[in-house]
Amino acid sequence: MKANPRSPQRLAVVVLLAAAFSGCGQQQAQVDSRSVDELERFLSGSAEEFERTLDVAELVTECARYNGLSGYIERLPEQQSAAVAVEDAAEFAREFGTGFVELQRQMQELEPEMPLEQEGNATGSEEVESRILNSGPILDPSTGEQLGTGCRAWANEQVPYSVDPQAVRELAEDYAAYMDERFFASAEYAELEVQQFDCLDAEGYGDIRSIEDLNEVVFAAAGAWQAGEITFEEALEIDRRHGWAYFKCRELIQPEVNRLRVLVVAQYLEENGEALAGLSFGAD
Repeated sequence: MKANPRSPQRLAVVVLLAAAFSGCGQQQAQVDSRSVDELERFLSGSAEEFERTLDVAELVTECARYNGLSGYIERLPEQQSAAVAVEDAAEFAREFGTGFVELQRQMQELEPEMPLEQEGNATGSEEVESRILNSGPILDPSTGEQLGTGCRAWANEQVPYSVDPQAVRELAEDYAAYMDERFFASAEYAELEVQQFDCLDAEGYGDIRSIEDLNEVVFAAAGAWQAGEITFEEALEIDRRHGWAYFKCRELIQPEVNRLRVLVVAQYLEENGEALAGLSFGAD
C-alpha cells in the first residue's frame, strides 16, 4: 500500500517538529507549550480513547473466558506496533532521520511473531471464537443472562465515554481549520518557512520545500527497500541525510514558530473557552 504523506499513522517526521515551545510574553502568561499540548491531546481524543480501550479489552477478556475461551487475551493495537524511542530529538535525527525507515524495519520484524487478536484459545475453533467474540449469543459475565450479541459489543456497552466523542471530533475539525487559517496560512509563518527552505537549499536539499516533499522522499526510499531495489542501509541513509538536514534547518526557526503558535492558540482558547469547558477540557 502506498504511504499517504498526510496520514497521521504515516507521518513519522512529526518527531522533527517536536522541539520545545518557547515562552511567551506577559500578555499570554496563561498559555504556554503545555496548554498547546494539552489542547491538542484532548481534541485528538487519544488519551480518552486509550483509557477506554484498556477497560474494554479487560472486559472482552473476562467475557471470552467466562464463555469458554480459556486463556483468551484481547490484545490492543498498541501491543502489536513498533516504536522508535526518542529521548533527544537532535540525536535521533542524526541517527535515524525522520525515523520512518527504521520504524518500517521494526514493524516488519514484528509481523511474523505477533498474534492478531488473541492467544491461548483452548477450543481451537475459529467458528466458536467468532461467535463468542462477535456474533453471539453469549452469557453475560455479570448476570449469567443469555445475550444475543458477542463479547466485544457487550464490553463496549459497559464502558461509557466520559465526553461526547462526536462533539470532540467536531471541535477538533474547527480547531484544525482555525490553525490552517490563522497559523499555517499567516504571512509570519510563510516568512519563517522561507528561511527554513533557504537553509535547506544551502545544505543541498533545495527539492525539499514542504513536509510533504520530505515524506515523499523518505516513503519512496522505504518502498524501494521493501521492494528489494536497495538495501535497508541505503534506505536508512537517505532518511538520515534528508531528515537531519530538515531538522537542522527547522531548528533555526523553531523558537519563532513556537512563539507564533502559542499566540494563535491563546486566541483560539479565548474564543472557544465556553465550548471547551462544556466538554470538560481543563477539568481535573
